[in-house]
Amino acid sequence: MDMLFSRISIYPHEEYADCYPQAEKIMKDIDPDDTPFLALAMKTKVDGIWTEDKGFQRQDCVKIYRTVELVEFLNL
Repeated sequence: MDMLFSRISIYPHEEYADCYPQAEKIMKDIDPDDTPFLALAMKTKVDGIWTEDKGFQRQDCVKIYRTVELVEFLNL
């Protein structure tokens, strides 16, 4: 757990605000509450988002990783 939490960064809204309008447009009919997460992922150009949230799975802007995929990748 220490290794996981040592890699977590906190980003203020101002750092990804420029991606918010596009993320809002993408998520408006899916789940508007997830807009900040998508905007941050778009801004930071991450490899993807780890989630079981079915709403995220309906968008195609950012790769979504489900737990089963990560477990297979890590060979756990």
